[in-house]
Order: sequence, then C-alpha cells, then structure tokens
Amino acid sequence: MNNIASYNNSLSGKSQIGLILICLAYAAFLHYRLGMDAFFDTANYHIYIGWAASNFSSYDNGAVAQYHTYFNPLLDLINYKLFELHPLAGAAYHAVAFALLVSVIFAIANRTITTDIASKQLLIFAAVSVGATAAMTVSLYGSFTNEHLTALIFIPALWLVLSYIDGRRQRLLLLAGLLSGLSVGLKLTAAPLMASLLLSLFIINPSNIRGWFFAGIFSGLGILLGDGIFMLLRWDITGNPVFPLANNIFQSALYPAQWVSFGEFRLAELPQYLALPFHWLSSGTYSEVDTVRDGRLLLAYMGLASFCIGLILHRQKPTRKELFLILFFFISWALWIVLFRIYRYLVVLELLSGIIFILGLSRILPKKSPIISAAILFPVFIFLYTTTVYPNWGRRPWSSEFIQTDISEHLTKDANVLFAEHRTSFLAPELHSLGINFANLFSQPWYESDRQGSPIDPEPLPIEAGKQLYIIQYTATDFRTLSPKLNEMFGTRLFICRDIQTNMNLTPKLCSYVSVEQLPRLEPDKSYDFRSEGLTFVSGWSYPEQTHRWTDGKEATLEFRITQDAFTHCEKPVAALSGFTIDEQRVAINTPGQEGTAHIVSGQFEISTPLSLNGHDWLAPLQLRIELPDARQPNPSDQRQLGIALQSFGLQCDSSQ
Repeated sequence: MNNIASYNNSLSGKSQIGLILICLAYAAFLHYRLGMDAFFDTANYHIYIGWAASNFSSYDNGAVAQYHTYFNPLLDLINYKLFELHPLAGAAYHAVAFALLVSVIFAIANRTITTDIASKQLLIFAAVSVGATAAMTVSLYGSFTNEHLTALIFIPALWLVLSYIDGRRQRLLLLAGLLSGLSVGLKLTAAPLMASLLLSLFIINPSNIRGWFFAGIFSGLGILLGDGIFMLLRWDITGNPVFPLANNIFQSALYPAQWVSFGEFRLAELPQYLALPFHWLSSGTYSEVDTVRDGRLLLAYMGLASFCIGLILHRQKPTRKELFLILFFFISWALWIVLFRIYRYLVVLELLSGIIFILGLSRILPKKSPIISAAILFPVFIFLYTTTVYPNWGRRPWSSEFIQTDISEHLTKDANVLFAEHRTSFLAPELHSLGINFANLFSQPWYESDRQGSPIDPEPLPIEAGKQLYIIQYTATDFRTLSPKLNEMFGTRLFICRDIQTNMNLTPKLCSYVSVEQLPRLEPDKSYDFRSEGLTFVSGWSYPEQTHRWTDGKEATLEFRITQDAFTHCEKPVAALSGFTIDEQRVAINTPGQEGTAHIVSGQFEISTPLSLNGHDWLAPLQLRIELPDARQPNPSDQRQLGIALQSFGLQCDSSQ
C-alpha cells in the first residue's frame, strides 16, 4: 500500500503538465477531424440566448427561441462571445476545457483503481482512453450543447468526494456539493448527477449526517450561484422562477399549466431501457441521431457484473471509494432512465465507463500482471474500434466566421420578421444589427393555431399593414391557412419563399406575402446565377453551395416568372441550364403543355429545353420538372442523391432552323 501511495503522490509537477499537454494535443486533433459546430440545438437556441445575454437583453425579444429563450445563458454567453471574436478562440476555449476534463478523469482513475504498480499504469491509461473516445463524448466535443463544460464543473466534485474518503476533511464535501449544485444551476440536466452524488455519499457513510446535510446545503447554494439571478428574472417576467418547468405549480399565464418533461417514463418498457447498452451496438435509439453506435455503456455493465462476481468469488469487501463510484454510476443511470432517456446527457457516465469496467476487471482477475491485463484489454479495444460510430451532427469546415448569411440582401427596410420553425433563431443577431424587428410567430397572442411549445410573448410584435412581413422557416408553409389574422391582412397576395444562404449547413427560407407587381421576373438573353431571386427551387434540391446547387433525388422542380412581353416576337423560346455532373446522367426536362426533352450529360454541360407560351398567363409562374433516373449517393458519408449541379439559368430565343 505504501508503494501505491507513493505512486499517487508522484503524479505531480512535470507529470501533470505532461498529461495536460497530451490531452490538449488530443483535443486539437479532435477539432481538426470534427470541424466546426453545426448542431441543430446550436442554431435553434444556443446562439440566440448567448447573443441576447451578451446584449443584456435575454428576454427583451420574447420567446424567439421557444421556451429555450428563458434558459440560463451563462455558458452560451461565453461560447458566443469567443466564437464571435474568432472561431479559433472558441475552439481553444473548448480544447482547454476538454483537456482539463480528461485530466480530472485520470485523477479519479488514479485515486480509485488499486492494484500492483506493474499493472496500474496500464489500467489507468485504459480506463481513461475508453471514456475519452466515446461516441457522444467525442462527437459533441466543441459544440454549444455544453455537455463537456457542465461535466468539467461536476466531475471534480466526484474527485473531491474520493479525496474526502481518503482524508476525512469535511470541507471537501462542502466544495463537492457546491460544484455539483453549480453544474445544475448552469444546466438543469445535471440535476440527476447531483442527486446521485448526494445519495451515494449518504449510502457509503450514513453516520455522517452532518457532512451529508451541509453538502446538500452547499449544493443548493451552488444552484443559486449559477442560476439565482436568472430565477429572479424569470419570476419577474413570467411569474415562474423555473419557467416553463413546473408551470402546473406556478401557473404562469404565458404557458400551459403543465409539467414539462423530456419524455414519459413507462414502467412496462423498463426492460427495453435497461437493455439500451446492447441496443446501442446496432441502433441509435434515444440518441437524436440514428448513426451513433457505441459499446462503452455495455462495458460498464460488464464492469458492474464483474465487480459483484469478484467480490463473491474472492470473499472481499469493496473499498469505500470503489463503492461510492459504482453507486454513483448505477444511481445516475437509473435516474437517467426515469427522467431523460436522451443519450447525449450521458457524457459523464461515458467518461466514467472505462473506470467502472477496470474496477470490475481488477476484482475478477487472478494475480495481476501487465501481460494478463494487456491480453484482456486488447480485444476490448478492438471491440470498441469496430463497433463505435461517431455521428457528425452536421459538422462543417472551419472558417473565419462562425455565422455568415446573406439575409440582409433579401430584406426591405422597416420590415417585420417572424420565426416560424425551430433552428432559425441563429439569425436573430444579424436581424438586430440591421434594425429589423423580429419575434416568434407561435408566441404572438393573436396567433390562433398550435403554438408548438412556444410561450406567449408578453410584448407581441405589432403587425402593420404598411410594413413588409417576412416569415423564416425551412418549409414553404403558408400560415394564412392556419391564422385568420394573417389571412385577413394578406388574403389577396401571393406567398413566395427564397433561400437564405448560410455557412451552417442549413438553408432557411425567407417567405413573404407580395403583390404580383413585386415579383422578380426573368428577361430573355440574360444569364442568371443559381442564387437569383427570380428562381424558386420548389422541390428536389439540396442546399446551395458556393458555386452551385445540387439536385437531391430522382426528380427536381424549378419555378420562375417572365416579363409580360419577353417573347412577343420569338417563335421558339427556350430555357437554358448550365452546370456539371459527377458522372454521366440522363436528364429529362418537362414543362406544362410541352413534350419533354431528353439529354445525356457528363461533366460540364449546357442544355436547352423549349418553352410553350401559347396562352400562358404572364402573372403565373413557369415550371420545369427535371427527371434524373441516374441520381445516386456520391459516397457513404453523403446521404444525398446527386444528379446535376445547377450553376446558371437563362432564357433565349432559339433562331436555329
């Protein structure tokens, strides 16, 4: 035991600096491989609430990001300001945080795993490596979901409890309680972790009521430290300090009187919940992204089973540190099943999964040696390597700007903008800088249809008949069919949508109600870029890229309008498309009232199709339907079915005989 103690004490100075440098290198490597964050919750609300807090106006614009608007913004405020400064500044912040987090996991493994010196270094390395390479731990790294930042605050609390068990210093429990409460204050999803820590602490030492009680008191102080000021703000604005949670108790008039939950727990489905570590080898159940695969929670199951079997076979008692960590893991897993069942909230357990596995392994093995440990760990890492699939959550290449759009090119002055879909509020900062008034459509008191989980805005956006109204969404839904108010104001106008180009792998639509005279029209003998407002990509198109826009699927529809006298003296009007393909493609273009034209194109192309304008109403749009029977996925990582990449479009008069 003296040797082990001296080994623990040796982990200081140069060795700790070396460990952090290795972790920083690992974090930098992950940034390089993963790319920049494009997670859907980042676009949905993390950017918005970070920006709003940075302007000291967290709730001034109403529920732009649905009820997420009212979440604690502190972590998102730091993210937003650093990534606004430069994406690499934000990346450095996340890299340091992740390096420190892995270092704390190493410290927990070093303090908990007790075996002979020859095997201990190998086992600690294995325990840390298993958790630090987990599917969610890696794929969410560097994102605004803040799982790692919350874990960085909470996991040191576990180390403090383990240190308390070693040294019996009560102040360590108080600090552990404070950190666990602070993590809850910053992100409510850490609440089961805090509860598990306190309950596990009580179970391993029920006689220390005083220490447990004050740890709980300091946990409450930590919650107030992280979220207290925002609880007061929520109380002042909504009448509910945890708005919109527990609104069946506080009954805020801005939200239904109901308990907000992440999903209903069904006791009959408990066997399925308990079997999730097996399902995750082949399914993305409860993961929010179907492609994720991981076996680390299954390894933790094996570690728990091995630990119990080893104690029985060898008639041993667990150390109090081992018992605390295993109880914490088990209780946290049980509370996750009951409360959340969203895979990404398990990052803390993923990080600890290797330690739990090694604790079980060290109990069931005979006399330990590096050879035996290596012989067992080698197939374990082969298993993890072959089964782990990392989802990319729509990651994008690093660029000099975190958010870049062209929305300013489409808006008129003195406009009003309503957000009408999730994942659109990331546009709010730019709208604010342009002096544009904006709000959430579903939060307006006059909106008569489904509010889609959005609270009522206490200060609604005034809709004036003389101002242009824009609606931002990802579909082309005409909300006049759902709102008599909108129908009353814009019932005789046309509803058109244009794509907003962004660098976030997202293509929102900017929709508006316009008169026929306001519509952009194409003129003959001019070439129009694929980004032209005169072109409407109705269906079957991928997002616009820097120089082109791909079709996506076996059929795509393009729509445009022409000037009234465009082809008055032309007998053979034609539409010309130019672009490129990856390989040879059959292309058939059909227009109403005109027999389709077929082409075979490969590489760079320019093709024309005749237009039938006899009796055509110039107010109505013309539509091209493009059939692409050879469209296919370009590679396994790209789920799109690509046919042709459109670069430009034009109208001509064919003078050939």
